[in-house]
Amino acid sequence: MAKDLDNYLYLSKNAIDSNNCEEAINYVQKVLEEDIENSQAWKLKGIASLHCSDFTGFNHSEVITSFRKAIEHDRSIKLKKEITKSIFKYTTRFNDDGSSYLINNEFVFSYDLDFYFDSSIKSLELLQFALDVDTKNKEIAKLIIEIVDDVTRNFKIKAASGGSTYYSLSEENEQKVLKVRSKAVKTVKMTEPDYQAPDNPNKTVNLTDSNCFVVTATTGSSSNKIVNDYREYRDNFLSKKFYGKFLIDIYYVIGPYLASLIKKNSFLKKVILEYLIKPIHKIITDSK
Repeated sequence: MAKDLDNYLYLSKNAIDSNNCEEAINYVQKVLEEDIENSQAWKLKGIASLHCSDFTGFNHSEVITSFRKAIEHDRSIKLKKEITKSIFKYTTRFNDDGSSYLINNEFVFSYDLDFYFDSSIKSLELLQFALDVDTKNKEIAKLIIEIVDDVTRNFKIKAASGGSTYYSLSEENEQKVLKVRSKAVKTVKMTEPDYQAPDNPNKTVNLTDSNCFVVTATTGSSSNKIVNDYREYRDNFLSKKFYGKFLIDIYYVIGPYLASLIKKNSFLKKVILEYLIKPIHKIITDSK
């Protein structure tokens, strides 16, 4: 029986490595049905749930429950380190994904930001759990500070037709995450007494003044000359026409979705660049 359980754990690890998380969780469930106190199975269940997750969200409560169960049945430092390492790896990836959206100005509407805020809060709860497990982990503490500083900014969305709307974290959640940040700063100072936490300015990020989603996705850079020419045409011509403003607003709706498809498909990226973006670019430049 023990050999079967070990085999299920082995298969679960392989499934995680193959990004087949549902299969991984099925294997650990088989172990837990026979041995509810198996700490390795609980740990792998938590890791599988994390590994299945991406920027679109995750079931953080299930992850934390699984890791708590693992620690309940094995309080070794080794297990705790494995768990906090997994949490750090996931949340670092999440923060990188979220930051890339911020840097590339790919949030367009309030529901994008609401979703980002919600996912960030869940990640912070997960990191707070990790910090409770490993109270001197300064890498986790610094990541908490970084995420809090991202989500406590104001975000401005401006439509081509005029007007701006501001979005920010709710006051209740902002106070909650700032308390978490304060604890994280103290954690870092335990091992780095001279550490100076970055200021937490509530600055405004303008999300739609310069977006060229599809063109940027196909050229690979927001500073490409083609992208700049498209922006110039939009700002100096389209935005001054009634139909142009309408087209720009429609583009803000479909542009992010199209850009996300293009980024995931190199063939599509090449085809659209050669047969759509470049021909239109030639028309734009010839009309100057």
